[in-house]
Amino acid sequence: MMTDFDRFFERVFGDRQGGGWYPADVWEDEESLHIELEMPGFKSEDVQLSYEAGILRVEAEKKPTEAKGQYHLSERRYGKFVRAFQLPNVIDPESINASFRDGVLSISLSKKPETKARKIEIKPG
Repeated sequence: MMTDFDRFFERVFGDRQGGGWYPADVWEDEESLHIELEMPGFKSEDVQLSYEAGILRVEAEKKPTEAKGQYHLSERRYGKFVRAFQLPNVIDPESINASFRDGVLSISLSKKPETKARKIEIKPG
């Protein structure tokens, strides 16, 4: 059964096509939202990252390796991978940064300055 939190998370982070292939971790701190996707077997040049109208899209394609003989079992996945995240409006789209290291795509998205939490001083009456 889907909880309210599950529905919220699905609405905010959107399309999970291919989500079972490459799991994602999404978290935030005071300054940014962070997304990490495990993408073993890929190189940075295999991955395309795009942003349009509040949607961050990750795409890649893995092609089968050439057969070295007669296969009896192959559990590797091949094909096109697409993952889309609907970003909250607190994200500054100009701040999106990505890096790829050891099969992990790391994306950092800074929050707009006006949406960051701030402390408000309470003055004595």
